[in-house]
Amino acid sequence: MNIFRNQKFRKIIKKTFSIILPVFSTLFVLGTTALIVIIINGYSIDINKRTVIRTGVLNIETNPSDADIFINDTHYGKSNRAISNLPVGEYHVTVSKDGYHAYTRKVTILHGLATPLSVPLLKVNEKKEIVKLSQDDLIATTTTGYYILTKQQQLFAGETTETTGSPTPTSTQATQTTITYTLGRVHVTKPLFDTARPAIDEKMTITTFSATPITSISISPTGKLLYVVLTDKEGESSVSLIPFKKETTVNANLTDVRALTNYKRAKNTTLTWSDNGDYLIIETPTQIISYNVKSGSRVILAEKSEFASSGEKVIWSMTNTGIVLIKKAQGTATNTYEIVDISFNGNPLETQLPTLSFDKKPTHIWSFSETDAPRFIVATTAGTFVVGRIFDAKSADYDITLNSTAVDGVEIQHFTNDFSKFQISDKEITQKPLAITGKHLLAFFEDKNQTLFLFAYNKRTADKSTVLGKNKLLTQEQGFTELQSLAHGAYFLSKHENALIATDQTGENSITLQENVTSFALALNDSAILFTDDTRTLWFRPLR
Repeated sequence: MNIFRNQKFRKIIKKTFSIILPVFSTLFVLGTTALIVIIINGYSIDINKRTVIRTGVLNIETNPSDADIFINDTHYGKSNRAISNLPVGEYHVTVSKDGYHAYTRKVTILHGLATPLSVPLLKVNEKKEIVKLSQDDLIATTTTGYYILTKQQQLFAGETTETTGSPTPTSTQATQTTITYTLGRVHVTKPLFDTARPAIDEKMTITTFSATPITSISISPTGKLLYVVLTDKEGESSVSLIPFKKETTVNANLTDVRALTNYKRAKNTTLTWSDNGDYLIIETPTQIISYNVKSGSRVILAEKSEFASSGEKVIWSMTNTGIVLIKKAQGTATNTYEIVDISFNGNPLETQLPTLSFDKKPTHIWSFSETDAPRFIVATTAGTFVVGRIFDAKSADYDITLNSTAVDGVEIQHFTNDFSKFQISDKEITQKPLAITGKHLLAFFEDKNQTLFLFAYNKRTADKSTVLGKNKLLTQEQGFTELQSLAHGAYFLSKHENALIATDQTGENSITLQENVTSFALALNDSAILFTDDTRTLWFRPLR
């Protein structure tokens, strides 16, 4: 007799399954839900070892995207993506893409957190020749590109037609009358949906009398105005201010600025553009003066005798809005100093800066104000300090506030009016540090500019990758001569001898971008460079 045909037995089986199946279904759902909850909360299960592992997430973004991701030499696909369930610990991450320099970084994965890694990749050498410069060409660099002044022709007395080249004068053409120059702007452009490329599409003509040829040019940072220096046979110089306007012709002899000419002829006098291009700052042996290039008005910003004893150097530098000076505070201890911040029109910008004490006399002062709050770097022979309104007591989102007493072991002194002071180096910094706006980072050289350091004086509390305090990035025995930012502080561009070197914030990636560079200018939001080499050739090269 087949038991499965027995009606009574079939009823028993059916009743058993009606009880067991809901139980097993409930246990399966509960187990699966528990497993999902475990994974979401930063845990995974090692089935072989029968253990629960703490995990985190690595979120990798690259520019450009679609780069290969390798974690501890294992390929994890393409960026941009989040890689989950990585056991807590330290990893070597490499991202690479054809035509770009590979990028390697040590990354620490934390339990239950997403660790971000954003990498702007730099292109390998793709330089393109723009123009071959002659020995007579004058060049100037600004934030908008290169400006090249080229002598086109010389006209002699008795000539009535335009010619190319420089004709040889006859006995009746003994006196040169006019020299014609072309001033061209070389910059980088990026049309919509196209790649970046160089352009020489803005030119103007400048003429001078042959007796006073142009010997040097200086372009304002905005590229809207230039001053040219004309020099006669006796070596006397005159200065002309010329607006840069394409497809126009200007006679430099007719735009001579007598006041600037007098300053240029004076001994030990320098002319320097303000960052906004509206002023020329004139430093004489006795005064610091601002010259408004639009109105021609002059303002004495400082009498040097008020800021230093006879024979001493006045410690000052340019700011975005004027100049800043530091001098010994009157009626106080010998090691007490005060900072004076003056606008280009001569008005004090801040009247409530506290007096500061330093063990040694200050040798340099620089401003790196990101907002209206004054922020300065003061160098002495005993060390270099940051002073100003650096920290915000209300910024709970940051690690360091006005209540903090130290930055990674470096003592912070707090004064009235939210003013603070702390030391970033025990050495004297002699070249202006580079401040990365909004990121609380200062890059600078030490040891006769042989070593590049990065000092992070604050960070957001959620930022687990930035290391507070002083970090060594790069050392070169021959020293550096330039320091600029690439990709908003993702890299630091320095010039060592004739090579351009890009170094990331950790110092783990140091890339020689270009050899044989005599001068260069960053272009198009630092995504490309224009540079010259020892053959006097002007080149274009995309970086990102």
